[in-house]
Amino acid sequence: MTPLHDPLRPIVVAYTAVCDHLATATNGRFHRDPDGTVLAVSGAPVATLNAVLSPNLNPGVSI
Repeated sequence: MTPLHDPLRPIVVAYTAVCDHLATATNGRFHRDPDGTVLAVSGAPVATLNAVLSPNLNPGVSI
């Protein structure tokens, strides 16, 4: 499957945007790698609000 035909890519891209806004609103940390991989730390003690996400099938490891 290529990234062009990945049906979950739009969902992951939207979720990374939500994580970006959450981290910004809570004065947390947010970093986006050039390949699209995202590190979002909201500071909340809930695992689903702190994440490393990638819209790629083979995510990079440079974060």
